[in-house]
Amino acid sequence: DALGNIRSQLARDMARKMNQKLISQVWGLVSADGAPLNETHTCDVSVCTGDVTIGNTLSPTSVTGAKYLLGERSNTIDSIAVHPDVAAWLETAGMLTYTNVTDTSNAASSIWGSGGIGLSSTQVSLFAGLRVVVDEQLPVICNDGGPSQYHCYMFGNGVVRTGAQFPLKIETERNIASLQDVFAVTYSNLMHVMGTSWTSVYDGPTNEQLRDPGNWSLAFCDPRLIPLVDLIVNVDVACLPTGATCA
Repeated sequence: DALGNIRSQLARDMARKMNQKLISQVWGLVSADGAPLNETHTCDVSVCTGDVTIGNTLSPTSVTGAKYLLGERSNTIDSIAVHPDVAAWLETAGMLTYTNVTDTSNAASSIWGSGGIGLSSTQVSLFAGLRVVVDEQLPVICNDGGPSQYHCYMFGNGVVRTGAQFPLKIETERNIASLQDVFAVTYSNLMHVMGTSWTSVYDGPTNEQLRDPGNWSLAFCDPRLIPLVDLIVNVDVACLPTGATCA
């Protein structure tokens, strides 16, 4: 079923493109210099030069600190999206079955937690009470000669609203006259971070326009009502691929 295979691949690619748009929107709202939430919703524990220590990685300490940027609303954060490199760090940490907090000079030899999850189950789907989502399209800052910096986005339930004028529809048909299989794709969707406003005149903005902080403003007087936090970390895992896309 060649068309069935194409339909499944196309559906996955459309989901990937929707993720790109959401990540671009979050960058323009939080991560970019001058973004409306950059000063209030960003927790940067990373380094761009020198050695990576346990304090620079994704850990209960860094996650808790990032959550409490929202003050008493910290418990609204319930999920975190990470790059696969960060997921590899979590997997490494989860497989360790000991704790050594005496040496903080090397993140790989100093691991938080107690006991780990062992070697029989490596995937970390929950961390620090948060659901973990892995996406290789998340921003990575690659520093020449220094450790890369990874943006991990923390979300609260309902902060991103999605909608569709009509759902993704893929139709296929056999054109017997030309001996060809044809298919048509129609879709219309939107994603928006509640508590923010799109202030630009563009309709159907490109990812580059979504990444521009000048196109965004806050709709809420108290930004802590928006459960969206950018946690920037390093990782210390050997033999990671070097092909990460840099922001």
